[in-house]
Amino acid sequence: MDAEDAKVFITAYKPNGTTIQVYSKILNFTDGSAFEDKDWTLMEQVTSSSVFSDSLNEEDYREYEYTFSKTPPSTLLSGVATTYSNTTVTGVDTTFTTTVAAGDLIKIVKSNTLTDYDLLPVVSVANNTTLTVTSNTSFTGTGNNIELVTQKNAAFKYTRNNYVVRYHDSNNAAFDTYKYMAVKIVLLSPYNYLVPALNDVRVLAVSV
Repeated sequence: MDAEDAKVFITAYKPNGTTIQVYSKILNFTDGSAFEDKDWTLMEQVTSSSVFSDSLNEEDYREYEYTFSKTPPSTLLSGVATTYSNTTVTGVDTTFTTTVAAGDLIKIVKSNTLTDYDLLPVVSVANNTTLTVTSNTSFTGTGNNIELVTQKNAAFKYTRNNYVVRYHDSNNAAFDTYKYMAVKIVLLSPYNYLVPALNDVRVLAVSV
């Protein structure tokens, strides 16, 4: 049974001012790509960002939980979009010819950038206000924000697929669930006298 989500738990000494980042890469069983070529995805910290260890006590270990984000990394584009039940996206005050290209992934955001969006590969850009995507948009309306996905191959929990983890390959083919997973942890500090440390790591592949 393939996994649909992941939870990473670490017990760590993390004094205020330091950072612990957790990255993962996954591979679907039907994806013929090499696992080592997959993108590392920065996972989201579930534990409150205000939880820190006592900087004077190196044995003050705290537990932190991480999981996949609900969206791939993206940046907001200028203007807004009108979408119909077809493959055409019509923009108002947009600059598609300079900000979007064929092969890009875009988000059409209806109300919430984390939970209410359509994620679509771009087929072609006709001009500054018209572009074509690969499939019909799942909702219609005017005034929708447009975001350009900045890490196309990142893994994320897709809201329109019951938050099952999804990623895209280099050809923009979508894969849901995964069979293989790797995790790496990066310890960061602006100080050479105060650095975070790990005590243990637990990785759980789970269903939603």
